[in-house]
Amino acid sequence: MSTVQRIRCGNVNCYIVSEKDPAILVDTGKEKYLDAVVEACKPYKIKLIVLTPFRPR
Repeated sequence: MSTVQRIRCGNVNCYIVSEKDPAILVDTGKEKYLDAVVEACKPYKIKLIVLTPFRPR
């Protein structure tokens, strides 16, 4: 079963989806939160990054 870890990045979120290795990073967050995202990814072997479309309200 896959696990999903949320990374809070201000008013947006990023997610790491994994089932052991490899893992998928969904969205990369804002540049301001780069260090938090990189730190959260360190325990995983990220093999794919999926970017969802931005839709302003």
